[in-house]
Amino acid sequence: MVPIKRLDKFDLIATLLCSAQQRYGVVFNTKQLRLTLQNVKRRCLNEGTGFLTKTLPRLCKHLDQALTGTIKLNPITVGFATIDDSKLPRFLGELFSLIFQKDGSVLPDPDANCVRVIRGILLVFYKYELPYTPAQEQDVVSAFVKTE
Repeated sequence: MVPIKRLDKFDLIATLLCSAQQRYGVVFNTKQLRLTLQNVKRRCLNEGTGFLTKTLPRLCKHLDQALTGTIKLNPITVGFATIDDSKLPRFLGELFSLIFQKDGSVLPDPDANCVRVIRGILLVFYKYELPYTPAQEQDVVSAFVKTE
């Protein structure tokens, strides 16, 4: 077994997305998989590892809130474009369509397994430990002191 630290981050998320495509190929077809992988690569290049460790988990937290019914799904608020004429995110939107209606409300009978798959993809790097720069460490300390 290969230790996680030796796996390429993109390879890991690509494997999860391929698994989702195999399971939900009816809605998440090969073309959508290819576009999603390109999107992940592009955003990782533009945003760095923060896309995997911060942005995707932020979408997951939004998903969780929407599932409770306290809010409707609106991925624009967490940095994701939507599918035309809907509140579903373009990123994994086909899978989100198995859980939410176009207006962002939960379907009467959402696919619970699909929720698990999406959460697995969005949270795979949530606790990924990265070294912080001295400036980032100082920002955290300053924010803590300000709060206190």
